[in-house]
Amino acid sequence: MIYEKPTICYMRNNCSHYLVVEHNGDVYPCDFFVSEDLKLGNINENSWEELINNKTYIDFGKAKSEYSFICNSCKYLEYCYGDCLKNRGFNFKNPDSSRRLSILCSGWKMFYKEKLNLLKEISLNPYNISV
Repeated sequence: MIYEKPTICYMRNNCSHYLVVEHNGDVYPCDFFVSEDLKLGNINENSWEELINNKTYIDFGKAKSEYSFICNSCKYLEYCYGDCLKNRGFNFKNPDSSRRLSILCSGWKMFYKEKLNLLKEISLNPYNISV
């Protein structure tokens, strides 16, 4: 809210915001999805441009915005965009799994119902948090 754009990946509408580099240089789109089918390449063999333009990376990122139809009517959608793919049981081999409802959905709704107004108030004056 302060920066007008979420800085936390699971609150954004796309999962192409960072890369995970393993100790051997292998690169993946997310630390929760380090698997051979999502390997983008290796920093010792591929340029950053090749890695971020990799079709797997682009498709993985887009899967975030393919949330459950239930989310379409949720007043908090702009704050979670269906939540993290890991909480939806996402499996890259089954793209429809991105459309599952997050296991944390009801908890997020309770949180936002109770705290959204406070968060908005804090965001208006982030350096004077006395609310």
